[in-house]
Amino acid sequence: GYWFVSPGQVPPALEIDLHTDETIYIVEGRIQIEVDGTVHDLVQGSSLSINAGTKSRWTVLESTIEFFVYS
Repeated sequence: GYWFVSPGQVPPALEIDLHTDETIYIVEGRIQIEVDGTVHDLVQGSSLSINAGTKSRWTVLESTIEFFVYS
Protein backbone atom coordinates (compact mmCIF):
# COMPACT_ATOMS: atom_id res chain seq x y z
CA GLY A 1 0.00 0.00 0.00
CA TYR A 2 0.87 3.67 0.04
CA TRP A 3 1.00 6.03 3.00
CA PHE A 4 0.69 9.75 2.31
CA VAL A 5 1.65 11.75 5.41
CA SER A 6 2.75 15.27 6.31
CA PRO A 7 4.29 16.68 9.50
CA GLY A 8 1.47 17.63 11.84
CA GLN A 9 -0.83 14.79 10.69
CA VAL A 10 0.73 12.42 13.23
CA PRO A 11 2.34 12.97 16.65
CA PRO A 12 5.92 14.37 16.49
CA ALA A 13 7.30 11.00 17.58
CA LEU A 14 4.88 8.28 16.51
CA GLU A 15 5.44 5.06 18.49
CA ILE A 16 4.67 1.92 16.47
CA ASP A 17 4.77 -1.70 17.67
CA LEU A 18 4.75 -3.82 14.50
CA HIS A 19 2.69 -7.01 14.47
CA THR A 20 3.95 -8.11 11.03
CA ASP A 21 7.19 -7.71 9.10
CA GLU A 22 7.19 -4.46 7.14
CA THR A 23 9.34 -3.24 4.28
CA ILE A 24 9.05 0.40 3.28
CA TYR A 25 10.33 2.40 0.33
CA ILE A 26 10.31 6.20 0.33
CA VAL A 27 8.87 7.46 -2.95
CA GLU A 28 9.11 11.12 -1.94
CA GLY A 29 9.89 13.10 1.21
CA ARG A 30 11.84 12.46 4.39
CA ILE A 31 11.10 10.45 7.51
CA GLN A 32 13.21 9.28 10.44
CA ILE A 33 12.65 5.87 12.00
CA GLU A 34 14.38 4.78 15.20
CA VAL A 35 14.65 1.00 15.58
CA ASP A 36 16.46 -0.58 18.54
CA GLY A 37 18.39 2.65 19.21
CA THR A 38 19.52 3.10 15.60
CA VAL A 39 18.13 6.12 13.75
CA HIS A 40 17.45 5.66 10.04
CA ASP A 41 17.09 8.90 8.06
CA LEU A 42 15.06 7.87 5.02
CA VAL A 43 14.76 10.04 1.91
CA GLN A 44 13.55 9.48 -1.64
CA GLY A 45 14.86 6.11 -2.84
CA SER A 46 15.62 4.74 0.65
CA SER A 47 14.17 1.52 1.98
CA LEU A 48 14.03 -0.25 5.32
CA SER A 49 12.76 -3.60 6.57
CA ILE A 50 11.50 -3.95 10.15
CA ASN A 51 10.73 -7.27 11.82
CA ALA A 52 7.44 -8.09 13.54
CA GLY A 53 7.49 -7.41 17.27
CA THR A 54 9.90 -4.52 16.88
CA LYS A 55 9.09 -1.21 18.55
CA SER A 56 9.93 1.83 16.51
CA ARG A 57 9.60 5.62 16.70
CA TRP A 58 8.69 7.47 13.51
CA THR A 59 9.23 11.20 12.90
CA VAL A 60 7.81 12.72 9.72
CA LEU A 61 10.24 15.49 8.69
CA GLU A 62 8.71 16.39 5.29
CA SER A 63 5.56 15.49 3.41
CA THR A 64 6.20 11.86 2.52
CA ILE A 65 4.87 9.19 0.21
CA GLU A 66 5.83 5.75 1.46
CA PHE A 67 5.21 2.46 -0.31
CA PHE A 68 4.91 -0.40 2.20
CA VAL A 69 4.56 -4.17 2.16
CA TYR A 70 3.47 -6.25 5.15
CA SER A 71 4.55 -9.88 5.21
